[in-house]
Amino acid sequence: VSGKYALSNSCGQQGLSYQDMVCESSDVPDMACQVDPDMYITAVTSDRTLGAPPALQCGPRSRIPSSGFWDPAENAESDEGEAFANLVGRTDLEGCCWWGRGLLQMKGPCAFGRLNYYLGARAARENRKSMYKDVDFCVNPEAICGSQFRHELVWISALFKWVDKVQNYEDGEWNYMEQLRKFADNKFEDNVFIKEVNAIVEVGCRHPPCKEAGCVSFPCDGAYSENQNRAVNR
Repeated sequence: VSGKYALSNSCGQQGLSYQDMVCESSDVPDMACQVDPDMYITAVTSDRTLGAPPALQCGPRSRIPSSGFWDPAENAESDEGEAFANLVGRTDLEGCCWWGRGLLQMKGPCAFGRLNYYLGARAARENRKSMYKDVDFCVNPEAICGSQFRHELVWISALFKWVDKVQNYEDGEWNYMEQLRKFADNKFEDNVFIKEVNAIVEVGCRHPPCKEAGCVSFPCDGAYSENQNRAVNR
């Protein structure tokens, strides 16, 4: 925003609101994590290049009443003491703990809730097989990057997202597995397929802008994939 990084970008960037990325109402059972306004987290990883903003953070208004900005030109946080809003007007960090993590940037209460339902503590509580029975991704979404299993989870979370959201993707006219077979039969030379899969990974559908992306006001910049020529995101 105006050449500055809003520290409230932890709540969402490019017009997105991560905490509002809930599961479809048709999902049974409801797998989404509950947004805890008292959750307080500082990311354990961040961009270390010169001028990059500090680690993302979230916390209740009682601890962080408002947030400012990071000035990349000065390589420093604002000391003006004034609140600075992100693109959707957020200056607080309450409930904003659902930023992207892992190699495919899993984000939002629905994605973390589904991971918890199938692989985390919820699966164990409900007497289902769990790879990470002691990791509750709803209580600590930062576990992907900051737990004792972090070296596995940055990959496992990406594989889970791929299986859950890409391999199972279909929209009535297009089925991922069918299109993958066609892609292979065509000697892996279909650039359209690569672009469509890239969009599914990044923003949730094959033809952006995608309503699944989580825009506060649709469409927004975050509903478009960053680079249509890449097969996976950063």
